Amino acid sequence: MTSLQILQESDFDAVWTIFKSVFEHKYITEFHVAWTTRNSSLSFGIFDEQRILVGFLLTKQIQNNHQQIEFIGVSPTIQKGGIGTHLLRKVLDDATHNHYMVTLIPVNDERIIGWYKKHGFQNYGQPRISSFTGDLEQVMIYDIQSSGRQTNS
Repeated sequence: MTSLQILQESDFDAVWTIFKSVFEHKYITEFHVAWTTRNSSLSFGIFDEQRILVGFLLTKQIQNNHQQIEFIGVSPTIQKGGIGTHLLRKVLDDATHNHYMVTLIPVNDERIIGWYKKHGFQNYGQPRISSFTGDLEQVMIYDIQSSGRQTNS
C-alpha cells in the first residue's frame, strides 16, 4: 500500500537519493533550483508502507494559471509500476479541475517524451537551448480541452 503526500522540507534527503539514481549529473543545479522554488502545495511524493519515498514530482508556479512540472523521479527498482503515472495524474487532475495550464521540459529521451505524449502533452513552440545543461530542449504543454477530460465544476 502506498500513499501520496505533499513533500515536506524533511523529505529532501529521500528525494535527493532518488534524483541521483535516476537523473544525469548535469541536472544537479537545475534540481536544486527546482527544489527551492517548488510549489509546495503541488509537489508530491509517493511513500510505501514503511514511509520510504519511492517517487516524487516537483512543480513550480509560473503564473496563477500555469504550473510547470520540473522533475518526476521514481526509484529505479519499481519503475514501470505506475508510480510516475499516479504522480502525473494527480497534477493533471488538479489542473483540469482548477483550469490551469501545465507545461514541462522533458529530458531529451524519445521514450520519456512518448510517455508524456501518451498522457496528453504535446510540443509547444520551438526547441531552445537549456541555460542549465546546454542541451536542446522542447517545451511540452498539457491541453485540458484536447485531453478529453471533463471537469466537475
